Amino acid sequence: ASAPKAAETDSPIEIVLSEGCQAMSKDGCLFVPSYNVTGSGASATATKVTSGLALHPLNLHIVDINHVTKTITVVGVNAKCPALEADTELYRMASAKDQDAAMSDDPMATPTKEYNWVQRNLCTISENVFQALQEKEVTYGMAEFKEQALLDFRMQAEMTALFGGTSMVEEFVDPISQKRKLFMRGLLSFNINNIARDTANTEKVEAFLNRAMEKIFSNNNGSESRLLLYGPQFATEIANSGVWQKQLEAAHTEVKFGITWKVIETNFGQLLGIMHPGLGLCGPYSKAGIVIDPANIRRIDQLALQQTTLDLKKAGIRNSKDVTLDEAWTLEVTNPLTHALLAI
Repeated sequence: ASAPKAAETDSPIEIVLSEGCQAMSKDGCLFVPSYNVTGSGASATATKVTSGLALHPLNLHIVDINHVTKTITVVGVNAKCPALEADTELYRMASAKDQDAAMSDDPMATPTKEYNWVQRNLCTISENVFQALQEKEVTYGMAEFKEQALLDFRMQAEMTALFGGTSMVEEFVDPISQKRKLFMRGLLSFNINNIARDTANTEKVEAFLNRAMEKIFSNNNGSESRLLLYGPQFATEIANSGVWQKQLEAAHTEVKFGITWKVIETNFGQLLGIMHPGLGLCGPYSKAGIVIDPANIRRIDQLALQQTTLDLKKAGIRNSKDVTLDEAWTLEVTNPLTHALLAI
């Protein structure tokens, strides 16, 4: 993305996208890992990250899209938008719709989503009738669209659950649509432990991990066993620690929440680890490890995932097959110091 002309502002700004806007959706949300937000409310500011990882990455909300000029118009959610540097990387999260929305404005095979405090995820999957009638060498229709949509639906929701920021104002109003929007906080916004490796003084990986485990498991009344989600580059660095790598290679596993975890025993407590491919898609967070205490985090569902078929042809809106996926939920985090962000 190119830098906006203005300095820090709470007004909508235009950002030029080098790759175009095809993956973006109006009312979508983005996080910017190269900028960290400090402070709260109107005094919240976003500054460039120079070392480690952003515990509170800058969140942006898309209020308009121009596909011709390849620009998106955004407003800051958890801080005023700073003058972003050229080539700043933006990463998608779930969209945020007002309560009256029945479908997304720009249905795609790769979907968009909407949410509020009790997060409402809504995506529209659409296949044009004439597109369905065309002969294809390979069958590729609504069934495949649904599969793609669900994967993207889940991935963007997970990114919101991790990186969603705290809104600067309680009543966030879209300056373009004048609709009220509500944003769910992600895990990192609850001021969890932020532990970074001292690369300037060449701290060895094993020494860093031992220091991190002491801080994670001590003096916070957390569980003796925690979960560790780590990115691909974090996994590469672990390979440089003989003690940790031997345990990973020992194939000592445990099934929990339907997932097979690798068991890592430390002097301070037990970790159940697994590589999270999604972190590899989030720029610098590929080097991150996120420690979660399952006893101190909870997903609260208000509306279970449901599928609704829309008859837009009968309504005279569009000649297409359309299906929406909808769910409403929020994240409850207790005892934040039992969780941690590790920057290796």
